[in-house]
Amino acid sequence: LRRGDHVEVHGLVSESGKKLNGEPGVVVGLVEGNGRLEVRLSSEKVVSLKPDNLRLLAESERLGPLSLRRGDACEVAGLASEAGRALNGAVVVLRGWDAAAGRYQACLLDDASVVKALRPDNLVPIQERSLATVEEATGLLQSLREAFGGADALRELRDLLGLAPLELPAFHTAVLRIQRPVLEGHGFRVDAVGQSHMRNSLAAFESDAEFCAKLARPPSSGDEMCSSLRQIADTHIAEPEATSLVVFLDVDGVL
Repeated sequence: LRRGDHVEVHGLVSESGKKLNGEPGVVVGLVEGNGRLEVRLSSEKVVSLKPDNLRLLAESERLGPLSLRRGDACEVAGLASEAGRALNGAVVVLRGWDAAAGRYQACLLDDASVVKALRPDNLVPIQERSLATVEEATGLLQSLREAFGGADALRELRDLLGLAPLELPAFHTAVLRIQRPVLEGHGFRVDAVGQSHMRNSLAAFESDAEFCAKLARPPSSGDEMCSSLRQIADTHIAEPEATSLVVFLDVDGVL
């Protein structure tokens, strides 16, 4: 398996692991030293798994009458029962297709442990936003830099990174809050689906020579974001040799 491969989790036997079986994801890295792979699941959670617990999926594999792929996001619509109406408008992530029942298996975006069986008529696929030019991609990255370099954003990040242990749910919420105007301004949804589409659209340019050349330009010495992050490091990592956790803030989420 390689970085970028589309996979499905299987064969986990622990109570917590069983909940992940069947969930699609993308390989994002290799864990040095133990042979495990880092996988970003459709729920946006990143986990470390053995290759034996991952099944390679054909990226073009399409399922059911809507021709969806595992990991595609949809909005629920048209449910008429009392319990169903509460789900209308919710975002779900496709996990599979049950041909015998004629239903898609999908988990809630906000809680991957909740899996629903839904008819094709009750799903509205969310179209993925993409970037057409290098100028669009570099403009998006510049907007992200400016958003994370704002005084309020830097203050919030300083406060969160000062917590021990780091509260990841609060950190993810803060990142989305900072990215919100950028997502809106560049035509992406303002939720985890929009963040995923933004990452995918930027990743498409990662081998583009012109794009990489523009990113390689060093920031100016007065760059507020870089200087403030150095201040965070000086404040909260007073003894780097004794530090067991380093937080790397990647504003676009591609790395």
